Amino acid sequence: MKRQVIWVSLILTLIGTSYGLFLWLKSHRSPQLFGKCVHRVDTTEKVVALTFDDGPSSYTKEILEVLRSHEGENLDDVLDCRPKGMAIPTQMCDASNNNNPERNETDESNCLAHLRRKFFEIAEIWPIYVLPIIAFLNMLFRHEREAKEQGLNEAQTFEMHKTLSTPVLENLKNYSKGLIDDKKTEPNSNLGKAINYMFNHWEEFTLFVRKPGVPIDNNADERLMKRAVLNRKNGLFFKTEFGAHWETFFSVSLKHAN
Repeated sequence: MKRQVIWVSLILTLIGTSYGLFLWLKSHRSPQLFGKCVHRVDTTEKVVALTFDDGPSSYTKEILEVLRSHEGENLDDVLDCRPKGMAIPTQMCDASNNNNPERNETDESNCLAHLRRKFFEIAEIWPIYVLPIIAFLNMLFRHEREAKEQGLNEAQTFEMHKTLSTPVLENLKNYSKGLIDDKKTEPNSNLGKAINYMFNHWEEFTLFVRKPGVPIDNNADERLMKRAVLNRKNGLFFKTEFGAHWETFFSVSLKHAN
């Protein structure tokens, strides 16, 4: 009898702790809310597809309500949970208009890997003009790689970029502007559009030489998202919202443990 009481007490304690942690996870959207940089991965693709092959069931309404509560652009909701009085965070993202916060101020920084990819895609068509642009961008990534290899901290990496990458950016800007001014390419060509895309977001692409702690690309965050996607694919989503919160907790914990 005494052993049964102990087991029941342990089970009740575990259930109570789990439920308390569940409530905490719901009220704290991310342990990274205190960070200096918020990463955003943009996509216009549909990433969730549901089929109701057997028609509506007793769970249909609940499923739709959960989807509706999490749909759409919610970066503002995440930033609303950020403690007041903290410094304005950096928002690292693609140069897309999706999910831009409206209620919260951020310093937007755009991903140089996405910019470089635009020129990679047309390198075979315009090799003489595009390869120098790619070379300039590769120099920026080389500086970033050297900073990591040398174990530089955030402030040292910023100073390195400010010293070495600023002249590269100026040469990139002048060279690209010259292609348009000298009529080497038309503004409405695919090369001209790529150059205009770069100029239209120049302040965002170059924020890393004006503000410490700004990453030059969003690659690490996009690689991290693959873990969630693979888990979603292998696990076929979650049966309950409670299970989804636990998965988030373990995923974040494993990431920080690395």
